[in-house]
Amino acid sequence: MYNYNVDWEALVKANTPYHKREFYRLKWLNFLVVEIKKLHTKFLTYKDESIYKISHNGMKISVEKVLNDQFDPINQLIYIGLAVDEDQIFLFQKPELQQNYIYSKYNAATAYVVGQFAVYGDYVWKCISNSTGNTPADPSIYWTIHKPRIYLYTSAEYIMPGFIVYVPTGLVYDVNKMHAWIKKYKLAGMPYSIQTYTP
Repeated sequence: MYNYNVDWEALVKANTPYHKREFYRLKWLNFLVVEIKKLHTKFLTYKDESIYKISHNGMKISVEKVLNDQFDPINQLIYIGLAVDEDQIFLFQKPELQQNYIYSKYNAATAYVVGQFAVYGDYVWKCISNSTGNTPADPSIYWTIHKPRIYLYTSAEYIMPGFIVYVPTGLVYDVNKMHAWIKKYKLAGMPYSIQTYTP
């Protein structure tokens, strides 16, 4: 690492010939470098901010540290949790004795007996009376709604659950600024949300 600290008064004095180092002349020369000092201070601030930004990445612990440094430097109560995909569907075969099965679409030419299932519209229907050609409808003497229809999505249609940024309830912060910091470090395409919690 380079040392960017400069003692401007010492530098002015060192570059002034010895026989011209009168008090007022040095004051005048130091006055001339005031704008350079200001630019140097801005440069040092920019350097420190840049080093801070590039020393963090998209890892969970790193993003938590950045958010806590920016929005909750005292208590450090902001944390990140993974969003749970509550819509996950697992399909089973009948011998596995689990709840989710793949049902056939309703076919008017099929003879259905009591206890069989068929998919029609937005529901899975259960046959409650032997039926052929009777379309499932509510109310019906032949069919009853078993459960809502389950839709399976392709990987292109599926939205990954992403993560949740948990912020303590009493914390006052700029929402837009927090979104900007999160977007700076999160993985591209990864959805997220901000939620409050009571610590």
